[in-house]
Amino acid sequence: GLVQWRNQNTEQAESEFRRATEIDPNLLPAWHSLAEVELSRGERGVAIQPASRCVSLRPSDPSERILLGTAYLREGRFPEARQQFTVAQQYAPRNPQVLFNLALCSIGEHKTDVAYQELESALRLEPQSIPVLSKLVELDAQTKGRAKAVDRLKQYLAANPTSAQACLLLGLVYSAGKEYDAAKAEFERAIQIDPKLMRAYLSLGEVYQKTGETDRAIRHYQEALELQPRLVALIAMVGNLYLDKGDLATAEKYFQRALAVDPDFAVAASNLAWVYAQEGVNLNAALDLARRARQQLPELDSVTDTLGWVQYKSGQYSAALPLFQECVQKAPSHPVYHYHLGLDLIASGQKDKGRQELNSALRLSLAGADAEQARETLARLQ
Repeated sequence: GLVQWRNQNTEQAESEFRRATEIDPNLLPAWHSLAEVELSRGERGVAIQPASRCVSLRPSDPSERILLGTAYLREGRFPEARQQFTVAQQYAPRNPQVLFNLALCSIGEHKTDVAYQELESALRLEPQSIPVLSKLVELDAQTKGRAKAVDRLKQYLAANPTSAQACLLLGLVYSAGKEYDAAKAEFERAIQIDPKLMRAYLSLGEVYQKTGETDRAIRHYQEALELQPRLVALIAMVGNLYLDKGDLATAEKYFQRALAVDPDFAVAASNLAWVYAQEGVNLNAALDLARRARQQLPELDSVTDTLGWVQYKSGQYSAALPLFQECVQKAPSHPVYHYHLGLDLIASGQKDKGRQELNSALRLSLAGADAEQARETLARLQ
């Protein structure tokens, strides 16, 4: 079971741990590992039973109390979680993790003043704890304002100037307040301290996106991908940025790269289908990609629109029509959906309805090449 878990095969690990508990119902390590793997899987409530068994086998062990308390905490059962953490504190009064967990209970119960006391006590016991500092900063921003959060982080950094995580937190606070220049400086500082801090590259890229500096955003995301080259969501995000720039060839490469890592990543499949449709190439492959994406994400309008657009480009006008109509019905203020529906109606011979949809798209501020195409199409219909 431990080998399977190390290999991230959580289902097989769970099966092996359960088998071990059936062979020996008093085997504490198996129960403990079973509870931990079930917590890691995030399934509601399932970790409580093995964690309770751990406590029954070793009631005076604070680690087992913490485990059971964490299982209750995940379920929002704050009184039961607090009870376990309180008992753990009796056995381990100077354990900062216990105080941190008690603070999470207090936050869940909307006892902010108590949470502050517990977090401050935890930070005194473990002054370098970033999770505790992060939760304090979060509370500051929510209850006392961002200025208080900034002040706390500056004081912390004065005492711990080489803490990349604290720089990252300060950058996030600045970014939330739209102080983008200050945020960039802190993220850059975090990267200088710890060149492997993935979140700093991502956050810096996000800020550059917000300020409209797409090329710089791409550069920092690419630096992040050097650290984690198989991060499929980020690969697709970079592809989207190239798509926004109109660089279809490079966007195509990133979407293909994302699908090479995860062939079932629906967003990348849909976006690659869109690129093929725009380029007018590989339309059979585009149809397959778009259909697969639609099966996985039927509720996402952009995916539905992409399938319709690929079908339109393939001359399947009647098949595309209900998809475009669905998009317009669900998002009536989206100009591109009206534009696509208009083109499809015209191609289907319903010119008057198509004209109405193209005019609606233009009234809704359809832009760029799509707007030019809409106007040219309307002119030809005169």
